[in-house]
Amino acid sequence: MKKWLGWANVAIVIAILVTTPAWMPVVMKPVVEERSWRAVAANANPGSGQCGIINVLIYPHQSDTSVYDSSLSESNAYAHFDSTPSLNESLEGNVPYNEPFDIVIVAQYNYTVAYNTSSNSWDHNYVRCLITCADLNIGPDDEMLEGEFYGETGTTPGSTVKINFYLNNGGSGYTIAHGETINITSIKLQGYW
Repeated sequence: MKKWLGWANVAIVIAILVTTPAWMPVVMKPVVEERSWRAVAANANPGSGQCGIINVLIYPHQSDTSVYDSSLSESNAYAHFDSTPSLNESLEGNVPYNEPFDIVIVAQYNYTVAYNTSSNSWDHNYVRCLITCADLNIGPDDEMLEGEFYGETGTTPGSTVKINFYLNNGGSGYTIAHGETINITSIKLQGYW
């Protein structure tokens, strides 16, 4: 009887070893989601700790783009959001015709989307803004240039940072003719996570 129990135990161990490759990797393999570009909620006037668009500015053309590395004043812009920001309305202000201008999207990103915990820094490789404006031959979904991060509220979950995305027509600025209007048909904030 002792020999039979010994062989039965050996048979069970062999059965487990033979079937292990089929089921063990599935049990042990962690689920890892692949990083990719994802849409970030593009709400106007995002709240604390949220991502979104703070302002859309039609700004006098800047040959020195370092101006886009920090906060911009609405009072210097030709046009901007009004006091109740919405992505579905006209900007407030007047764009002079035949005067070059740049398009600036002032955005806010949160820690979850834009902070690189490996390098302990806000990471430009994790954010982008795509824009479409057929009236100015932009797009579809042209990637905007970006300034430096500014206005960070910290480096922990719940923190946010601001960034200015801009397009300047290859350094020449855009212009409109007298009486012309433009329609930016799409602004897409994205994060890479």
